[in-house]
Amino acid sequence: MKRPIGSICLATALYNLSDDGVVPGAQLAFYCFNYGDLPATHFAAGLPWLPLYQAYRMRGWRRRSRGLLRAVLLARKIPHA
Repeated sequence: MKRPIGSICLATALYNLSDDGVVPGAQLAFYCFNYGDLPATHFAAGLPWLPLYQAYRMRGWRRRSRGLLRAVLLARKIPHA
């Protein structure tokens, strides 16, 4: 069974998941914005509002990556602060 993953970068990062493995949306968004390539970022920007909001509140962000997520939140009118 194939998972809807945004890019090869995410597929290699999630290599140790079984076919029925579940990744929380906030963790996926965090990884996409911090370590993903452009398709991964596009995938994460299209996630539902709750995982994006939860990811924004996580620790460990790179400055530019968190700024990119903040821009997505502002563009989608999701309250974040």
